[in-house]
Amino acid sequence: MNLDALSDSALQSASSAAVFARGQTYAASGAVRILEEQTDEPPLVAAEVAGTQNYHVEVIVEDGEVDGECGCPHGQDGWFCKHQVAVALVWRARLSGEVPAVDEAAARKVAASAKRAKTVEERRASFNEFLHAQSSDVLAQRLIDLGNIYREVDRELKGWYNASQTSNAPKDLKKWITAALNVPGGYIERRGAYGWVRQARTIIPALEALRSSDLAGACDVSLHALRRAWLALQHVDDSDGVVGGFCEEVAAQWVAAIVASPEQPAAFGEKYLALLLEDPFGCFDQSAVEKAIGPKAVERYCSVLADQWRKLKDEAAARRLERTALLPRRHRFSGTAQAHARGFQQRRHGTKSLPERLAA
Repeated sequence: MNLDALSDSALQSASSAAVFARGQTYAASGAVRILEEQTDEPPLVAAEVAGTQNYHVEVIVEDGEVDGECGCPHGQDGWFCKHQVAVALVWRARLSGEVPAVDEAAARKVAASAKRAKTVEERRASFNEFLHAQSSDVLAQRLIDLGNIYREVDRELKGWYNASQTSNAPKDLKKWITAALNVPGGYIERRGAYGWVRQARTIIPALEALRSSDLAGACDVSLHALRRAWLALQHVDDSDGVVGGFCEEVAAQWVAAIVASPEQPAAFGEKYLALLLEDPFGCFDQSAVEKAIGPKAVERYCSVLADQWRKLKDEAAARRLERTALLPRRHRFSGTAQAHARGFQQRRHGTKSLPERLAA
């Protein structure tokens, strides 16, 4: 394996200078315990890092670049965190045959950091107790004040309110889902994708609840939500795959509704084909759907697909004929016609070359 992807410069580029420095401290402190290592393509390693708590960390090298996952807040927000840096450094040392000694100063530093984190956690628990002790009127006013100051808080509160006001009627749920999956400003950058998905996921419990009371409505509303999620995918930077993951969650709700429903009529096969053509990346289990919708719908789906394929082939053939008709006449000779032409020239002039014929 090429270790360039785990070089100091590569790890700094994946994280930052400050995060890399903290990762070095963790690596030197002995806080990293390798759990599993894979040297096949793509090479990856799984480890546990003891920090403010024990974090499960994975680091992978794909296409010459390092990436990974971590359960810490920084890692869950899509950043290459200090724990991933530490695991990458320890992994690099293992691959190089090094056996690094534990740096006592680094170990004390990490221990002190864990102690501070524990203090922060205790303060947070005390703060939570304080909030629980407040009256509902006081808390409501605080939320209103915060919503007036911060737009994100206001959006979260309005989403909560809209969800509470929405009935289980499919028409009302569709309106609410359209609003919940709206992309404010027309586009959201990569870092904002996590907040958008957090807000968008509020629709999942509503889809689950509808499935238990109205299967037909659940199929319809889930499909509406899936199409709105696909639309949002075009307007939210999904470099980290969080929006695609949300699309798969919504698709799973639609599949669950279809599987729980009776067999579909034959006409559903055409709708199913249209849905497959809309699907931007194959985000649901097609085999489960095709088993659930029944043979009549599947037969119609296959028939319409075959008709469309023949139509496309005929259109392609017609375009080729049209292009051929537009070519100059001298370019239209087939290989056989060109061979006949060469034979005629040889019979007329013998086997002499052109210079010989000109000299004669």
